[in-house]
Amino acid sequence: MDHAEEKKDDSHSALTSQPKTTNPFNALDAALSKYEASVGLAYNDLPHELCEGTELKLARWSLVVTDNSLRVMAENARERVARELAKPKEKKKYKKMTIEEELAELDQMSQLTEEVEVTQKLSKRKTRLEMSLASTLGEDTGPTAEEQNAEEENLKKQLDAQAAVKWSNGMKRHGLLLLDVHGAERITDLGIKHLADTCISLRTLDVSSAFRITDVGLRALALGCPDMRSLDLSGCMGVAGPGFAVLGQCCRSLTTLKLSGCRQIPTWVMLNIFEGCRQLEELDMSHCTKLSDHEVKTMAEKCNVIKTLNLKECKQVSDVGVLAVSQGCAALTDLDLSRSELQFKITDVSLLALGERSSVLRRLNLNGCEMVTDAGLAWLAKGCKGLEWLDMTNCSKVTNGGMRCLGEACPDLLHANLTHLKKVTDVGLRFLAQGCVKLEVLNATGIFLLSDGMKRDFGFEGIQALGRAPCATTIKTLNLTGCFQVSTVACKSLAMLVNVESLCMSGCVNLTTQGMGYLADSMTKVRLLSFAYCGDCVTDSMMARCAKRWTKLSSIVLTECEKVGQGALRAISKCRNLQRLDLTGCTGVDDMALNDLSEAQYWPGITALYLTGCKNVGDTGLTWVCEGTKSTVNQTTLITLSLKGTKCGLSALKSFKDNFPYSEMRRNDSFFGLWPHSRASDRMQINDYGLLYRSATKVQSLWRARKDRARGGQMKVDHNKAKAARRLQAHWRGRKDRERARFMLMVRNLRGDSATRIQHMYKAWGARRWIRAKRNAKFMEKANFCATEIQRRFRGWLGRIRFNTMSKQARYILELKGRAAVFIQTLGRLYNGRCEFFRRKEARIALDKLRNVKALKMQCSWRQKSARMRIERQRKYVNDTNYRNMSSAARIQNKYRSHRCKTVLREKIHERRAKTYAATYVQCCWRARQAWLEVETKRQIWLAEQESTAALVLQRAWRRKAAQKLIEMMKEEKKRIVREREAMASLIERWWRGVIARREAAELKKQYLAQLRRMADLENWGATIIAGAWRGKGGRDLARARLWERKARWKEMWSEEETRKFYYNQISGEIRYRKPQDLLDLMKRPICSNCEFYEARLECSNCQEFFCNQCWDSVHFGGKRAKHEFRQMYDYYEKRVDYGDGEFPSKWPSEIEQDEVAGWRLRVYPQRKPYRIIGDWEIYNDGEDDEEGRYFYHNRMKHLSVYEKPEELKVLFTDDWEGEQEVIEDAKKVKSDKHVGEDGEVLHAPKECFSKPEEDEEPAEELWEGWGKYWDEDGAAFYYFNVDTGVSQYGRPERFETRNDPFLHIRENGEVEDVA
Repeated sequence: MDHAEEKKDDSHSALTSQPKTTNPFNALDAALSKYEASVGLAYNDLPHELCEGTELKLARWSLVVTDNSLRVMAENARERVARELAKPKEKKKYKKMTIEEELAELDQMSQLTEEVEVTQKLSKRKTRLEMSLASTLGEDTGPTAEEQNAEEENLKKQLDAQAAVKWSNGMKRHGLLLLDVHGAERITDLGIKHLADTCISLRTLDVSSAFRITDVGLRALALGCPDMRSLDLSGCMGVAGPGFAVLGQCCRSLTTLKLSGCRQIPTWVMLNIFEGCRQLEELDMSHCTKLSDHEVKTMAEKCNVIKTLNLKECKQVSDVGVLAVSQGCAALTDLDLSRSELQFKITDVSLLALGERSSVLRRLNLNGCEMVTDAGLAWLAKGCKGLEWLDMTNCSKVTNGGMRCLGEACPDLLHANLTHLKKVTDVGLRFLAQGCVKLEVLNATGIFLLSDGMKRDFGFEGIQALGRAPCATTIKTLNLTGCFQVSTVACKSLAMLVNVESLCMSGCVNLTTQGMGYLADSMTKVRLLSFAYCGDCVTDSMMARCAKRWTKLSSIVLTECEKVGQGALRAISKCRNLQRLDLTGCTGVDDMALNDLSEAQYWPGITALYLTGCKNVGDTGLTWVCEGTKSTVNQTTLITLSLKGTKCGLSALKSFKDNFPYSEMRRNDSFFGLWPHSRASDRMQINDYGLLYRSATKVQSLWRARKDRARGGQMKVDHNKAKAARRLQAHWRGRKDRERARFMLMVRNLRGDSATRIQHMYKAWGARRWIRAKRNAKFMEKANFCATEIQRRFRGWLGRIRFNTMSKQARYILELKGRAAVFIQTLGRLYNGRCEFFRRKEARIALDKLRNVKALKMQCSWRQKSARMRIERQRKYVNDTNYRNMSSAARIQNKYRSHRCKTVLREKIHERRAKTYAATYVQCCWRARQAWLEVETKRQIWLAEQESTAALVLQRAWRRKAAQKLIEMMKEEKKRIVREREAMASLIERWWRGVIARREAAELKKQYLAQLRRMADLENWGATIIAGAWRGKGGRDLARARLWERKARWKEMWSEEETRKFYYNQISGEIRYRKPQDLLDLMKRPICSNCEFYEARLECSNCQEFFCNQCWDSVHFGGKRAKHEFRQMYDYYEKRVDYGDGEFPSKWPSEIEQDEVAGWRLRVYPQRKPYRIIGDWEIYNDGEDDEEGRYFYHNRMKHLSVYEKPEELKVLFTDDWEGEQEVIEDAKKVKSDKHVGEDGEVLHAPKECFSKPEEDEEPAEELWEGWGKYWDEDGAAFYYFNVDTGVSQYGRPERFETRNDPFLHIRENGEVEDVA
């Protein structure tokens, strides 16, 4: 089993071993498990090798971090600490403790020492007097049982205290100190409890976005880890409030706290946190909408060491809160006040407070603070001179004056975001560029007044000033989005920014290839490039030149660059680091261009490709892209692919779905293609790690198998060698044994002779020894007798000595008793002596006091005299010192002035030399350039002359050869006649060509003037349309708001009399029992129960569910479900339908009988022919076939269908059909007056009906060749008039275009009556 399967089995067994409890997140767990199974991850739980260590940064692995993972981390930390403590101490490897650890250990030891001292005081030993008396009286001086128990308990406490201190120190050295699991959505209170119980030394914890953690887990964490320094709980929406309160009471050493997005935190919890955690240095309260000025004041008073404060989107914080922060937090360096609501609460007052009190401020975010002006920026810049990062997005009231203040007072500014500062011009950019010499990031998005600039008497302005400013070599990011006045001159100046890495010029429509060439030649470090919405100025040649120099590009945006095609993508394919490419709206991109793009190799690979609106891209291009971006495991690095507006089909995309495991196929109104899963990069890393682990395991197994086979072969060879060696050794030993046997036989014979001689010698020695032993036995008998006599006499002497000793001891005991009595008497005398001593001592002390008083008087007089003498000496010393200081200061000033003068002279000389050198160098470069241009011009002229001379020579040679042939073929007379005829023909042709040219010139001039008139009319019409559309949008928005306000005035009430609910209008006082349409419009539209994506359109009675049209067709296509009763939820006009509480209907509940699904769509043309057509109105009959039914009216332009006669028709006709018939007959009569030719063409009217257009009358429509469409008031119809020929007619001339008429064919066939 491979590594991934082992991990899955372990995690599965760990999860199944837990008891089954009612978890509110069971449904969510099931959904996540299903989603993870569909996406596919190499691990279900965190690998065990990643759970080991003291600092764990697992933000990329948080997808698989669970409670079991935290439990494994805690167990590993406990085992690691126990293992380290069990090791023997090594003095050489002793690690010195930090000051904080030593102080903590001393605090613990002092507490334990106080407890031990209290215990020792309760069990005191006997005094020396009692010990001496007990020894005198012969009593036992050993400890009692109570004293022994107290000593044992004291010793036990000491050992426990030492063990606790040792374990705490071990945890601080080898335990878990840092844990980062940002985004771990599967962590619950159980995992936090495991950490809190074991990892007591945890200092830094990041569990942001863990929405399952509640107050229980946070309380356990605060109680178990009181030494926490940094805690990130951003997005933990499960914690309501008590958990944060415990955090403020227990973790008082917190220095970093992040609560971004915790909107549920009440105000009393914030006050509790600020009251307890007074050592906070970094606080993130962004998106905490309940935070107000009162809480900010409390925070500033309690937590006065804060350095970083994030108040993003805290809309209730105003100038009052910022003023309190500036007063209380003197060390503030980073402040974020960005917001999108209640922008008026942050004004210049806040900037004044920050400028006066927060002098160390480094970073400030004012995004969306629209009330900030130049005065506030001036106050801020004057006080915060060390400002490095400033964001002023949408601060629309800031002008060039604010930019001047920033440039003059903030020279260390590194980041400046000037997005949408519409009042800033070239002058403001010049002040900022010249003053901020260290600027690295400049965002000028939406500054429409920014241009190339110009050269003035005092210097350059605009972008030319930026290119020549001191910060030109430090800028790394430049954004000029929307600066449409930027052109080639600006690009030439921007070429001096040699260190730019990110360049965004979106919306700069005046760019040229020459200008981009300047940038490409100088900027060699560009990584990010954007030409979005630059239009036709971005071409293949421009991109080829840019891509040739910028080979390290990783992101390219070419949105709406229609001239970008195959050449540009062929050049872009050379950028091997490309990861993101946006070709939205590039209509010049086709399949062949994508082929060039996909043939290149990229590292790490393209991850995002946008082809929206590329009409020429089809399935072939999609295939090449998918095949070209494949990796080694048959999967692509591409995770985002947009194909909206291309020719690619859904079937082609489905065929490649398996190659995109980290994306989902999505198709809706706004997107079609592959959309990445959440945290796709993290999933890719996890799977790559699993793949690499399995690959390494397999490689190791193959290597071990190979080594084992090699070892087996070597062992076989060694075995054969050993076998051969044993046989050789056997032969060698046999030979040696035979030689040794012969030698041993000879030695045995020699030893036999030697043994015989030795035996004889030994027997002689034994006889001599026996004789000697007999002699010694006789001597010992005499010695024993003498020893017995000596011992008897010694015992007698020893008994006498012991008797004398015992008598002496008895006398000594009596003597000791006498001494004891004397000692007791001595103690009594000592007591009396002490009393007498203290009495005499008090008398002596009184005498000493009297003497001290007299001595003090003498000392005071002596000290006064000595003080006067000492003051005189000091006065003299001070005078001498002042004189010496003045002399030294004068000498130092003289030296400094001379040194400063020399330094200034040297600097001026150096500056003059540098200017001279620079001028000389510039002149040399200019002269060299001029000389090169002159030489190049002369060379070009010489080449042109040479080419002209060669051409003349060739022409002469060719004419000479032609003349020779002509002379040979024709005679001299015939040649003369031909020449005369050719001359006459040439003269006539020239004259005729002149006539034709003059006519064509006049016609072209006329067409050009007409085109100019049409363009002017088109511009006026466009301006009118845009203004009308804008006003219409404003009116519609206002009307919609008023409509919704009016609809919300309906109130649902209950009638006790009729026991049912009714509806009351608070404006008009109307009462109805059926739910009004206004309330139906306010109801939330349900989602389809099947796909859970689109809005539901139908309701099924049997299924009790809602369905969209597609899901209804797929689910209720056949079988018993096809017979289910259903009803539409909305009518044809997208209005919600109220069916009431009655039976389940399947028809529209209105007075008009409509189709069940389509509504009005199947009741008008082309499904049904109209009865009559009057202008834009069509009249239909509601009857079936020959039946006579009601008439209804349909307006195709307004998409309106009604039964009542419209107002337009009421003005023309009476209420009865007779008057209407009369008007129709009059209209027919007008038509009959027209002259119709034999071919059916309508000719112009007779003279009495003809009316010529006025001189200044504009035609309704125009066409080429002089035709125009005019209105005839007398004939009440349109007629056509030709300005050139003066011809007029009612019939439409040929090639005259009008708008499409859907009823043209039925009108020409006479199938419907048409009243103009």
